[in-house]
Amino acid sequence: MKLYEDGLINLDDKLVQFVPQANNNGKEEITIRNLLLHNAGLPADYPFNHIYANVTDEILLDWFYTTPLEYAIGTDTIYSDLSMVALQLVIESVTKISMWTYVEHQIFNPLGMHSTMFLPQEWHQCAPTLKAPAYPGWREETIRC
Repeated sequence: MKLYEDGLINLDDKLVQFVPQANNNGKEEITIRNLLLHNAGLPADYPFNHIYANVTDEILLDWFYTTPLEYAIGTDTIYSDLSMVALQLVIESVTKISMWTYVEHQIFNPLGMHSTMFLPQEWHQCAPTLKAPAYPGWREETIRC
């Protein structure tokens, strides 16, 4: 929404305007608004916890670019991790910097949120969020988000 406020994107801009690799399997009509509303037709999450022990950015993005929609755009509302991945790609395409750097400089620092960050080094300072389900080789631990 900061990019919108600054006039750098519009809610009805197409995802593929910023992420041309997603121009397949019906994703060419997804808008920023669809991603924010979680009605873009994207799967709720990716199945890697059952398939891969170590998911790389390359594996995730390749799957995102090629996976088909699960329902027609705008016809349902299902929270999707992939919508958030797509929005990260939009942020990075528009700003030409990592989402983490952008958010730190444009949101966290101006608000004085100096203990708020992505990928904190001091995990012991983060409250436990949930005990992960036991999938073999995948997050068999308490997750701190």
